[in-house]
Amino acid sequence: MWYQLMLALYRCGRRGEALELYAEVSGIFRGELGVDPGTDLRRLHLAMLRTDESLLARSA
Repeated sequence: MWYQLMLALYRCGRRGEALELYAEVSGIFRGELGVDPGTDLRRLHLAMLRTDESLLARSA
């Protein structure tokens, strides 16, 4: 769910909000559960930081 929300925000041009969401989710995972976010979520975060064009929706 978090992955999809972050990706949707990013694709809508709301990169800052997507990155803030990752920070919030990471804090919850670490603080309440004692774990780091999963690999997919961490990779998405890094791709957003790099402004990876592969994250943009492709037209059919």
